[in-house]
Amino acid sequence: MKSQLLFPGLLFISLGIYCLGHTLDFDWLTPFSSPPMLLVLIGSSFLLSASLGRQPFYFAPGAILVGIGIYFMLSSLLPSNFLSSYWILFLIIGIAFFILFFTNKKGLVLAILFTAIAGFLAFAPKQWVPELPFTYWPVLLILVGSTMLIKKH
Repeated sequence: MKSQLLFPGLLFISLGIYCLGHTLDFDWLTPFSSPPMLLVLIGSSFLLSASLGRQPFYFAPGAILVGIGIYFMLSSLLPSNFLSSYWILFLIIGIAFFILFFTNKKGLVLAILFTAIAGFLAFAPKQWVPELPFTYWPVLLILVGSTMLIKKH
């Protein structure tokens, strides 16, 4: 199988499963018709392309999409205070960077950084984490990302 056709083929199969879950009224297809499952299916396409097509750069987006899809699927099952914080999203991104590091030896610093932020947000006492920075934390993310892009070019 040509590796350049592997991802689009798997993506079409994933989208077909998702759309089939919407159009047919079979009980066994109901779990495949939720928006979080769409993220899981597309992420699985990335992960399969990475492993079968030997394209390691697909591991990180695949892990992020599958992780966020599972996060939203679990949010309806687990207590709301467990998944109401942002720490789990930082952990998912950190795990994705660890996967990227183990496949092509890049991204270790970002993996440690995102995982450390997740650990701090998950386990720090509330008095250590003032409310003000979390009001403007998206601005901090934008500034850090912009700095990384400017440094690269």
